[in-house]
Amino acid sequence: QRLWRQGLPPKVREVLWPVAIGNVLRITPELFEIHKQRALDARKNQENAASNVLITLTDAPQHRGKEQSTTCIPFDLPRTFPTLAFFDEGGPLHEDCARI
Repeated sequence: QRLWRQGLPPKVREVLWPVAIGNVLRITPELFEIHKQRALDARKNQENAASNVLITLTDAPQHRGKEQSTTCIPFDLPRTFPTLAFFDEGGPLHEDCARI
């Protein structure tokens, strides 16, 4: 644990994280791609439906459901680890986190 807290090189992280975290949901790369596509389709559908509507960060998402929960990401991302700049808009991990 002491070494983990100091940080792991990317190549080591690539091997150790799956071992440490596990995959109790048994998510395969194929299953991940299926759900990723569903989320992308839901976002696209929402964008098309709301193209003429002004939405601010204080507005609550209108749709509910598994795929529609992706509408919460723009609201939640700025609050994700707010003390770290990694997830801020323009930060190095902002797009990766939003996409996942």
